[in-house]
Amino acid sequence: MFIVLVQVRVRPEWLDRFAAAISENARVSPRVEPGCVRFEVSQVADDPCAWVFHEVYVSRDAWLRHRESPHFLAYQQVASEALLERAVTELRPVEPPTISRASGVVTG
Repeated sequence: MFIVLVQVRVRPEWLDRFAAAISENARVSPRVEPGCVRFEVSQVADDPCAWVFHEVYVSRDAWLRHRESPHFLAYQQVASEALLERAVTELRPVEPPTISRASGVVTG
C-alpha cells in the first residue's frame, strides 16, 4: 500500500477552477486506474484556500502512473497556476484496512 497526504494552498482567485479540476481528478482516478484504491479531497473548514488530499494506491508505481494520466495532467495545468504551496507526505499504514473495491467499504 502506498499512501500520500497532499496539502495545498490555492490562490483565492483560482478557487472555482481549482475545485473543478481536483474534483474531476479525484472522481476519475479510482474509476479508471486499477492501482488507485482511494482519492479523497477535503477543504479546510475555516480556510477555503487550504486543501488536503488523501490518496491510496496499491504501490508507488501505481502512484507514479497516476501522475502520467490524462486527468492528472489536466489537473496539473490548473494547479501550476492556482497553487501557492504544495506539500506531499508519504504515509505508512499502521494497521492496513481491508478495502473492497466493489463496494468501497473499509473494514478492519
